[in-house]
Amino acid sequence: MISRRFFLNFASKLGLFALFCKARFVSSESYCIEDEALCKVSEGGFFSALGNLDRVFSLSAPMTNLVGTILLRRKINLPKPIAELGTLVFRVDKYIEGADSISSYLLEIRSSNLINQVTCMNDSATVSPPGSRWVCAHVSEFEDFFNKNFDSVYLAIKASQRRPFLGKVAFSPIFHSVKRRPTVVITFDDLHSSIYDLAFPFLKKRNLCCTLYVPKDFVGKVKKLRLEQIVDMYESGWDMACDSTPDDTLTKILDIERSVRDILINRDFLVSQGLTRAADHFCWTFGRWDIAVANEFRSVGFKSGRSVEPQAFYDGFGLLDIDMTIPSCGASVGNDTTRLYKQLDEVVRRGVTQFFHFHNIVQDGQKDGFCFSGFLDFVEKIYFLRNSGAVDVLTISQWWNRVRKDRIENSPNII
Repeated sequence: MISRRFFLNFASKLGLFALFCKARFVSSESYCIEDEALCKVSEGGFFSALGNLDRVFSLSAPMTNLVGTILLRRKINLPKPIAELGTLVFRVDKYIEGADSISSYLLEIRSSNLINQVTCMNDSATVSPPGSRWVCAHVSEFEDFFNKNFDSVYLAIKASQRRPFLGKVAFSPIFHSVKRRPTVVITFDDLHSSIYDLAFPFLKKRNLCCTLYVPKDFVGKVKKLRLEQIVDMYESGWDMACDSTPDDTLTKILDIERSVRDILINRDFLVSQGLTRAADHFCWTFGRWDIAVANEFRSVGFKSGRSVEPQAFYDGFGLLDIDMTIPSCGASVGNDTTRLYKQLDEVVRRGVTQFFHFHNIVQDGQKDGFCFSGFLDFVEKIYFLRNSGAVDVLTISQWWNRVRKDRIENSPNII
């Protein structure tokens, strides 16, 4: 008797072969799979749909000078005007064979004479791990289509690949009208004394609480925060999470046991001082994460690891597999807030979450830090948005309590 698993594997490979046979060479830079329906939704609704990611697309080509594009397109009869579709969200399931060649995920809308593409996420082996994550864009980003009347359009998901085209990707259905609460999480690293002297009073007056990643070995050192200052910030509502000690332990990753031991030193320190609210969250040194180390950290009770990739992320239906590689947009030196404001605009438009990280805050004209005036202007913008109800400003423990479980209320509409 043929087992069910054997049948499903065979059917999957047969379907993949058939789809690849339909792929046609479009140009010297892309392959295209035309007119294929997005993944079907079974009758169980949203979460049943997630269990039916039944199409896996991959490209493999000996022509190593080409860029591969996985493209999934179908004609959509619009259920409502484009401007009312809000945030479009789909799930990516990424599988890796030897290397991660996925470079970005895009949504495309086109009609007979118009075409818009929006980058939903830039990706690589350094950005997100294998597994699943949510990807989104807002319809207002499709400027040629927004606020115009169309009965139908062609909608496409794209996954761009670099050679050697080893990434495999499965897509969920596309859901519309699923904007969640725009959220900002402000964080600080390395215990610079300026965090308490300059940033903390300004933030406290505006009732904005942040998250401080604490390396135990820095406490009380020259130009570093003292324990009583850390406690004062915690009692004011700030979260204290774990930074690595010594500062390069998590980056070398030559000895996983050592990495775990050293990060536990920080957690034990926080717990011993009663700073427990976020003791199970940490940040990666220089943002360099490793799956094997992340799995070990998870096994000893850590809940999230913050990286330094400057991207926002959709968490309205849970985190899936990005809990240990949370992206974060940072500003360490100078006074350039361009990227910060760009990411903040994306937060508000898409209804996503953005972590921001800072280190040393310095008075204007000084070096080795981010200028205080630029920091003030940026925080004032966040303060205005928070007071107007446009964004939530949370600490990491508050954010985690909101997203730790997949949301099941308000199941999204499906395109």
